[in-house]
Amino acid sequence: MAVSAPHATGIPLHEWLSFAFVPVFIAHLVMNWDWILRVYRRFLKPLGGSTRINAIWDLLLYGWMLFAFLSGVLASRAALPAFAASWLPDTFWNDVHHISSNLLLPLLGVHLGLHAKWIVGALRRRKAEA
Repeated sequence: MAVSAPHATGIPLHEWLSFAFVPVFIAHLVMNWDWILRVYRRFLKPLGGSTRINAIWDLLLYGWMLFAFLSGVLASRAALPAFAASWLPDTFWNDVHHISSNLLLPLLGVHLGLHAKWIVGALRRRKAEA
């Protein structure tokens, strides 16, 4: 949540936390890679309706997250200038990033809702193992 609140954390912390989120995002993709491959290999074949909706939503969310992250990099006022001293943030990309990131949280909420049954099951299995 702190990543999504630059007005609360300040721009520099927001940007650095966003970079720290990238490995978490990649780990999530790696941990679910088998499901991703299985679903997209069978995408044009008969699938359950909820599986197809999940797959489409996940692809939309993945693309939107990349777009929000890349627009944030292009609008960077703290992190990128630390690497490229001549970097000047672009107000166009700042506006694009603001709009895209504001839409990202509801998309993520729907993603969690679509996968709620799996999440609850995984938490129950983990509790039973403990």
